[in-house]
Amino acid sequence: MSRHLPKIFHCFVWALAFGLCGPLAALTYISTADGPLADSAELIVRARLAGGEVTRRSGRVTTDYDATVLEVLKGHHGGSRLVVRVPGGVALERGFAVRIFGSPSFAGDRNALLFLRVNDDGTYRVLHFVQGAFHETVKGNRRYLERDLSEATEVIVKADGETTVRAAVDQSRDAEAFEAWLRDRASGLERPADYFVSEPNTGRRSSEKFTVLSGPNITIRWFRFDNGRTVRWHRQRDGQTVISGGGAAQFRRARKAWNKSGTPVRLVNAGLSDATGGFARLDGKNTILFRDFNNSIGDDFDCATGGVLAIGGLSDFSASPRSWKQLAPFQAIEAEIVMNDGLDCFLAGQPKIAAQIYTHELGHTLGLGHSCGDARSPDCASSELLANAVMRASLANVVGARLSDDDLTGIRLLYDPEFFAAPCETAAPGQNKFCRQCGPCGEGQGNCRNDSDCYGLLVCDRDSGAEYGFSSGTNVCVDKHP
Repeated sequence: MSRHLPKIFHCFVWALAFGLCGPLAALTYISTADGPLADSAELIVRARLAGGEVTRRSGRVTTDYDATVLEVLKGHHGGSRLVVRVPGGVALERGFAVRIFGSPSFAGDRNALLFLRVNDDGTYRVLHFVQGAFHETVKGNRRYLERDLSEATEVIVKADGETTVRAAVDQSRDAEAFEAWLRDRASGLERPADYFVSEPNTGRRSSEKFTVLSGPNITIRWFRFDNGRTVRWHRQRDGQTVISGGGAAQFRRARKAWNKSGTPVRLVNAGLSDATGGFARLDGKNTILFRDFNNSIGDDFDCATGGVLAIGGLSDFSASPRSWKQLAPFQAIEAEIVMNDGLDCFLAGQPKIAAQIYTHELGHTLGLGHSCGDARSPDCASSELLANAVMRASLANVVGARLSDDDLTGIRLLYDPEFFAAPCETAAPGQNKFCRQCGPCGEGQGNCRNDSDCYGLLVCDRDSGAEYGFSSGTNVCVDKHP
């Protein structure tokens, strides 16, 4: 098992200067096929998006992207411009930064194919959180469309109720062929998909590295466990209506799984609560909401077409990093799990799946990212150890509230004071063999030997240490991906 240091630098600036660097959340969804996705969109456009404007209204932070409409493939839009609003955003000059994992983001002056629904105020939202956002790339003389699902967990259920595996990454589509298919479907002509290209856009490296929930460039842990304190979890009073007991037993098993990890982690029951703030507003409570009271997810789940199941993560954490082993994590303060509306059809008679979703989302609230199966982690098929992890990015087997060895390794890195404590406790980035012995290294850290000593998609840049405060002969892990 390799070890890793997350990328932890840029967000330090945000937190120290502006006092806030949250929330962090991760997305769980069931894929919606292109046909139902197109059918349920009110508007499908090819558009060019400018940089986003971050605003905060009634405590909710969103980013508004100004989009120039290049073509309308479905629906009607009277003007040449529209506003696409997505949850979260960073406004450094105004002192707030909200990072919701799985929320779509767009680089300025780039084209995208967008499946949209209109909001009450006339702005538009991306259908099913991120599934309706296709980013356009050009290779040679051809345009391609790909979705960024790297921060999502995909649950895959076959027609017979069994589960199968597919990593939460998207397969490339030929843009012209896909757009022609969408025009035909909008006009009433349904035909087989003829637009997928042979190579999926995985963008991953096949090495064994558990991950922590970090982004952008941040690591989170609960320091209160270190002195014997607990994290109290409330259950919103309505409960999971189709699960016996409202999901109380399943949520208890999920907490117990992490409590038995051999670490100081202690997640305890705080009982029922009427609090419904979730990610929309801080209330001083860690709460699992069994409905999307604040429309944080947007579109309801539909068993016929799929959609988002749940989001979970940190809604509040400290303004300054603290010391922990070779990491410099921020202190978790408040966490949330939000289950989507419309889940009754999916969770009815499936208490084990409910327990597994709760366990996975609790892992995110503890600071863990995906073990495998997204763009920031290895392929799940590369290792049996990774394939059995509850923190993998897709549901392969229904195991309920059970941790694998990889999950245990990740949680021990964050919370076990004896795990990897020496010699890394006193080692410093830049020392000889630091990345091999105490890493993988994050961006701007050294000394690496090759790319496998660097976290995620970072590469080992030889003799570049002088740019990062090390000696000129130090090799440093850097991000060279566009």
